[in-house]
Amino acid sequence: MQTFEYQILRFMPDRVKGEFLNLGLVIYNVENAVFDFKLNTKSNRINVVFSESNGRFIRNVLHNIQSNLDNLRDSRTDKLNMVPIKSLDNLTRMILPKDDSALYFTESEKTLDVNIESAIAYLFQRLVSVNHKVEEKANLQDKQVWSKEIASHKN
Repeated sequence: MQTFEYQILRFMPDRVKGEFLNLGLVIYNVENAVFDFKLNTKSNRINVVFSESNGRFIRNVLHNIQSNLDNLRDSRTDKLNMVPIKSLDNLTRMILPKDDSALYFTESEKTLDVNIESAIAYLFQRLVSVNHKVEEKANLQDKQVWSKEIASHKN
């Protein structure tokens, strides 16, 4: 078993209300200097929960964060071993500084798991996608559309 630190990427547009949406997580093993992440970069979930938010802007910011995390993960593989980083918080501050913005990383938590892949899969399912239901849009046939239109004009 290995010990991992993780942080949740959270969207909270109004700190007074305290309502938030978990959008992803980052995970780090200090002993082995292994870093990984998983994000939900689709804004449709944000638009449903926080309809007043600018989904397109948030999606662009999330893609930027994902790109920076990709670069960090890919370029730091060797550097993480050369320059020991004591905590995940130090890594995430390089991507998203601590401030009062709507997007932020939570405080670090710890978990035990066999490997980083199983840890991130379990945590992502439990913390990020737990209440996310993908609704399939029904495609109506022309006959169905027109029958509804005709019915509405009869009334």
